[in-house]
Amino acid sequence: MFVSHKDALSGFLYLATTAAIVVFPVLVAAGWALRDDPLLFAAAETGLAVTQNPTRLQLVISFALGLLPGAVIVWVLVLMRRLFAAFARGDAMSVRAASLIRQTGRWFVILAAVQFALVPLQSVILSWGGPVGTRALLVAISSGMAGALLAAGLLIVIGRTLLQASEIAAENREFV
Repeated sequence: MFVSHKDALSGFLYLATTAAIVVFPVLVAAGWALRDDPLLFAAAETGLAVTQNPTRLQLVISFALGLLPGAVIVWVLVLMRRLFAAFARGDAMSVRAASLIRQTGRWFVILAAVQFALVPLQSVILSWGGPVGTRALLVAISSGMAGALLAAGLLIVIGRTLLQASEIAAENREFV
């Protein structure tokens, strides 16, 4: 897989993302499995107002929604793994690499959107069974969301620039 010493970093990052793709979900699953009532714990960990006796359905829906950001992160890791594999093969100036960088950027936008939508959805679901006046609709913006959007913008711009550069490089190869 490694074509030269200069691609050792790409090879290392390929291996690191491969490990993260496996380890991250295992750690999350183990963390929930070790709890007495994982669903109730997950609801409490949201920091949102929870009704006195939430139904199992409320807890399951909230728990499932809470897994969405992790699923997006795993997909971003898969895209990054593909990108590092391309770099390790020496395909840094390729349309494929540019496409992977742009896709990664787009998925960072999706991550921020999922995180933004998650708080209102979970707040409504977890407070729905409460008496009138205790139900809540919360909206939150975090530095993590802002960071994801900044990273997304950077990756999308770099991907667009790399695409243009790879097209120019391909055109130059045709002249030679």
